[in-house]
Amino acid sequence: MHHLSFTSPDFQRSYRAEPRAFCVACHAPRLGADGHRDGDTGVGCNECHAVPPRHLEGGASARAARTETRACASCHDFVVPGTHANLQTTVREHAESPFASTPCAECHLRPRRSAPGHDHAFAVSRNHALLANSIAVDDAYAERADAVVVLRTRGVGHRFPTGDIFRRVTVTLAATDASGALVGASETHLHRDWEEHRRSVKTGTPERTDDSRMTSAAQIFRAECTRLPARVRVTVTYARGMTADGDRFESFEETDILDTMRELAPRDAR
Repeated sequence: MHHLSFTSPDFQRSYRAEPRAFCVACHAPRLGADGHRDGDTGVGCNECHAVPPRHLEGGASARAARTETRACASCHDFVVPGTHANLQTTVREHAESPFASTPCAECHLRPRRSAPGHDHAFAVSRNHALLANSIAVDDAYAERADAVVVLRTRGVGHRFPTGDIFRRVTVTLAATDASGALVGASETHLHRDWEEHRRSVKTGTPERTDDSRMTSAAQIFRAECTRLPARVRVTVTYARGMTADGDRFESFEETDILDTMRELAPRDAR
């Protein structure tokens, strides 16, 4: 994914809409012999293995790039140049997580099973199995006439979803009674505050960090029902987007990473 960071159709679509120089600085950082950006290689091997000062002050070994989280910060934790608006905050989120002492590469650069070395795919947001393993139903019950579901992330060293401003997770609950009739439903979007980000870019004032994304703590979701629910279907959808405005979200790709049915016992009967 690093190698394709400049040539990917998703990036090129975004870049055509907003051709900012700082986008190229991360997506195609290597200068060619003629002084122009070499976009064909995207983020090439030397960006991590030679570790120029832009990644680790003073340079460092390839081993340091694999073991130090700050090596990822220049492209995965920064503000829009000239503003106080955060485009990505992943490294700061990692520092606040239970995995703060675990380097990014420990999870995202795994040893190969069938050959020496490490898997360099970095296909995190395109890896359905990894995303599906990142969230689970911690509990589910009926409380009065509501269906209640408790979700928790698993092994995630930052907020979920993380990355640029336009990532979103949608949690959908569909509750049915003993006969199978739908008695209640809800849909909750988890993402950073897009409008707050725009305000910060336009006004130059610091961006508030309030958002609805999941942390390592359990998060409760509820569907108000017309009568006592017997079971609930829980669907979690992960989306990578290009832009968002209010409730309108233009996505590159959406994928269901959790789809499960849970029986609901009344909470006071458990």
